[in-house]
Amino acid sequence: MVIPFLLFLSPGLAILSFVTRRPGFDRWLLVVHAVLYCGGVAWLACEPAAWAGYFESDPPAVLVLGLLSIVYLAVAIKRCLDGNSVSDLEHRVWHSLQTASLLVFVGAMTAAALSNHAAMLWVFVEATTLASVPLIYASRTKTALEATWKYIFICSIGIALAFIGVILLMMGMDQGASLYFRDLEANAGSIAPFWLKFSFPFILIGFGTKAGFAPVHAWLPDAHSEAPSGISALLSATLLNTALLAVLRFSGILDAAGFGQFVRDALLVTGFLSLFVAAVYMLRVKNYKRMLAYSSIENMGIMAIGFGLGGAGALAAVLHMIAHSLVKGAFFLTAGDILHAWKRRDIAGASGVLATWPRTGWVWLMAFIAISGLPPFAAFFSEIMLMSALLEDGYPVLLAVFLLLLTVIIWGMGRGVLSVALGPVRPDLAGHKRSAVWPQAALLLLAIGIVFAMPQPVEEFLRDVAAILGVQRGLR
Repeated sequence: MVIPFLLFLSPGLAILSFVTRRPGFDRWLLVVHAVLYCGGVAWLACEPAAWAGYFESDPPAVLVLGLLSIVYLAVAIKRCLDGNSVSDLEHRVWHSLQTASLLVFVGAMTAAALSNHAAMLWVFVEATTLASVPLIYASRTKTALEATWKYIFICSIGIALAFIGVILLMMGMDQGASLYFRDLEANAGSIAPFWLKFSFPFILIGFGTKAGFAPVHAWLPDAHSEAPSGISALLSATLLNTALLAVLRFSGILDAAGFGQFVRDALLVTGFLSLFVAAVYMLRVKNYKRMLAYSSIENMGIMAIGFGLGGAGALAAVLHMIAHSLVKGAFFLTAGDILHAWKRRDIAGASGVLATWPRTGWVWLMAFIAISGLPPFAAFFSEIMLMSALLEDGYPVLLAVFLLLLTVIIWGMGRGVLSVALGPVRPDLAGHKRSAVWPQAALLLLAIGIVFAMPQPVEEFLRDVAAILGVQRGLR
């Protein structure tokens, strides 16, 4: 019964929030939901389950939900401690809509991760778009409205392309054939090769739009910049994982049909293109929240490369997914503290954080070190593993390009991070109420502990995820 518990708890509490319309109650409601959600995911990790024929837990789903539960708990606690996110909105109805939308958003991501049916997966990925629209428009400003419409327009086109991909896949199947992923992989050899290969670019571009892959990433910087920082943390650290999982579910079908090299090439091209776009924009970004958004595009590109390589590369991608989710959640929450006090999104206007708020400044710097792939954080080990996989698979040129792009991104991002931390001090903020930083610090500590204190069962679990999601080397 754990799956229906996870699926129906979110909309049930969303209705309760909208009926009560009490901001203080809503903050505690989110914490209670986050704690219960963590418990449900832990239960699911210990005892795999299935429900209603359309939902089933497997290692990749448990990984995505585990990361969602951790980041969501940090966001909920942060909101309750500070009370400085969407709960500051004066209108109670609007505030309740925000809370209800967040609960439904978490429920939609949960359903998408657990869906074992191609059509159901598409439905719930689309549901994440609809649920998150009010969250991006939280501030109700002109720029927020523009970002929201861009999000709706681009993601709706992407989901439409993904739907076309599913239809094309069905055209190559026997009439009445099952759309369950397990059946699709088992019978992949009977699907017409032309339609199978023709469907994948639509699926990759469609779901890749929600995953933040370039060149269909345009919604992401605007949405992350305008959404409350807790929502930005969830968009970057959890929604992108859910969309990537959708891409990889369909990749497994082509892999099983013997088109592993085709998928491999597509993911490698997508990954390096995302790195290139992130590097170009990182050199000229002026908004520190947009800077973090371009970092998300970069990291999704790294994961695409790893899963495309398969084997050790896929294991590196799994570890990098964990590292990115934890660190980017901490990064965006800290950016929210800076925005709340400085009232500025531009890098030049938000400066002197380390001198003004030392704890916030140090967390900000540690998050940058962690996301840059420096030791002792998990991203360092995942990127070293990925570089080794590129070299072992005979891609020395791609390894050189990978190193070059990472260097450009780190240099461009470092300028912005250091400017915010070490720039001119704002003396008028010396007496400003300080925000709690321990939820972000806890996420950063997890990004270290996952490497240095990883239990054997967890390591075996991560290897299982990599084996399921990584592209093999089949040719046809």
